[in-house]
Amino acid sequence: MPQYNLIDNEVMSGRNWTSFYQIKKDTIFDFGYVIYNGEDNNGNAVDFDKEYDKTLSKVLKNKNYK
Repeated sequence: MPQYNLIDNEVMSGRNWTSFYQIKKDTIFDFGYVIYNGEDNNGNAVDFDKEYDKTLSKVLKNKNYK
């Protein structure tokens, strides 16, 4: 996501998930937000695109985002 200077990743390991990172000097900062793709902990379907947009908004408002 070059327009935001962010890295998002997708992990595919049984339960797929995405999280957000940013490189600051020589360190990778983890914003601590995780979006699960498929179902939530209660077995309800997750609208991944909607959750992605909501989480990206949180990252951009995070005090550690630069």
